[in-house]
Amino acid sequence: MRQGNYYTVGDLANLSGQPSSAVADAVKFLTKYGFVKRLGREDALFTRTSIKISPADTLNILQYMTNT
Repeated sequence: MRQGNYYTVGDLANLSGQPSSAVADAVKFLTKYGFVKRLGREDALFTRTSIKISPADTLNILQYMTNT
């Protein structure tokens, strides 16, 4: 996810190859802790904040969320 670009959960699922439900859980977690910002209620768009998180850390969070 690039800062300044906006993505839906479906976009992120397609990019990652992960199920939408797992991506939605990860995005919810990342939003809760300020790593991404949500815009809108229905068909929400998400963008990365200035908090830096590596792709490897993102994958680890996603894997953790799907295994719990």
